[in-house]
Amino acid sequence: MARPHLLTVAFAAGAEREAPLTWGQTAIWDVLRWLPEGGSGLNQLLRVTAPPDTGTNRVRAVLQTLMERHEVLRSAFLARDGSLLQQVRACGVLTAEVYEIPPGAGRAPTARVAEALRSRPFVLDTELPVRAAVFTRDNQVTEIVLAVSHMALDGWSLNLVQRELTALLQAGATAPTLPDAQQPVERAAWESSAAGLDRQRRSLAFWERHLREVPAEMLGGEGGAPVLEWSRLDSVRLARALWSLNFRYRIKPSTTLLAASALLLSAYQGTPEAALRLIVATRFRSEARHTVGALNQNALLRLPVGGGMFSELLRRAADAEFAAYQHSEYHPRLLDRLSADIGRDRGIPVDGYHFFNDVRYTARAGRPQAETGGGTALPALAGRITTPTEQIQAKGARTFLYLHELTPHAVLTMGMDRRFGAGLTSARFLTDLEALVTRVAESDCPVDDLWSSHAAGTAARRG
Repeated sequence: MARPHLLTVAFAAGAEREAPLTWGQTAIWDVLRWLPEGGSGLNQLLRVTAPPDTGTNRVRAVLQTLMERHEVLRSAFLARDGSLLQQVRACGVLTAEVYEIPPGAGRAPTARVAEALRSRPFVLDTELPVRAAVFTRDNQVTEIVLAVSHMALDGWSLNLVQRELTALLQAGATAPTLPDAQQPVERAAWESSAAGLDRQRRSLAFWERHLREVPAEMLGGEGGAPVLEWSRLDSVRLARALWSLNFRYRIKPSTTLLAASALLLSAYQGTPEAALRLIVATRFRSEARHTVGALNQNALLRLPVGGGMFSELLRRAADAEFAAYQHSEYHPRLLDRLSADIGRDRGIPVDGYHFFNDVRYTARAGRPQAETGGGTALPALAGRITTPTEQIQAKGARTFLYLHELTPHAVLTMGMDRRFGAGLTSARFLTDLEALVTRVAESDCPVDDLWSSHAAGTAARRG
């Protein structure tokens, strides 16, 4: 494509403001500092198709609305005198690159531009945490791309911005009514309030109680940075099994995956219970539901897996998941210090967790139409295991499981520390997970039988 011309988007809203980073922003700040300098693996990309007859003036107005509506998109993030701060700009300019798509060109040129936009590191203390590109054909806008630092947006926020951008583009001359959104500066104020500090106190007490009791194998890594090897599963069979169990027991498919994952991990390591870190959006109060900012934090799911049938384990997993969410708001550095203290007391390195991250943000509650009758047979063929193109490293992770899709396919990616041992790999985990869920969808099973079969297989691999 030819060199772009530039679209200048001026914004002005309110006054300059400054506040400490939110707990979620601090968590991302520390992760970014842990990653190699100059890395861009956590930068995010948003692509929206423009309605017919969209001109660049319309795009300028829409982007101006987004920049003025969401303070985090015009914020700087910096360390000063030992404090981590967010600084909101009152005014400024976002410069979007405008590319004319050549006749006959497909999506490849636009994909290259979008990836180049995403892969360039952000200098968070001096530049905006968002970049924009606009694609046109015959001088009509076809697509808008935003690259955003994870410091500014978590996945939930990215979905909110995408929906708002789509609504604004489609609204024409009539501005849509958008829900009120709490700004990150207000979120930081709540976190330092009596209510926020009380939430933090109860959350840290919850973590301390369980970190002192869960098996050491669920907390201690091998020391040093993990080296995750990744696999990807695409399975109609797993999706059908999960929705069949949802119909039968009214348990969310993601909770079933949690329960099955906990069972596998405890069997692999020969422990009676499992502990997993869940990535949580922490938008529990109505005023935070539409906040655009990085609010994600970790929750601790502790699940004893022995005894009873798998259907009973699902109920226990749902209760444990709810308790984890209730105790997921706290300053992450306080948790880091608490974990280190507990590790010293127990004589173990508390540096290796098992993570679970459900990254779906739409239609979470919807079931496939074919499954509502409850009698659909499961496909005979197992899903396809591949190696994902993007492989990231996650701080403190021994395993990291992402849930991407559940309809019509179940799509998961799994990273496992290559030092996990016993010949275990991320591909083995995903294969075992699919087989376990399929088995219990066909007939409820005693948990101890499931546990023993996978523990025996691990022991055999150890020789």
